[in-house]
Amino acid sequence: MVPYVRLPPNSPDFINYVLNAGAGGVVMPHVQNVAQAEAFVRMARFPPLGERSYPPMALFGRQTRTKPGQTVYDVWNQHAAVFCQIEDVEGVKNVEEIAKVPG
Repeated sequence: MVPYVRLPPNSPDFINYVLNAGAGGVVMPHVQNVAQAEAFVRMARFPPLGERSYPPMALFGRQTRTKPGQTVYDVWNQHAAVFCQIEDVEGVKNVEEIAKVPG
């Protein structure tokens, strides 16, 4: 079983912490529009797909062993699940657009 973490509302700082701690995915509650969904994805992905900061121990140990042409960040970007939780009327109105956000 892969753990995922539901973040407290309006707390983007936790995204990096829970993913670095080993969560396989993050859930952001009360996503109401495309801008919020895009910001959430950017914070959960490493460059060039996002703006997630690099963990301090990322370049040490067995986790750096990847397929040729891949970096550890490519692997982490591919394996961290990002869920937008729709809980408000505004979110329901915008759900189609939110669902189209890549990542």
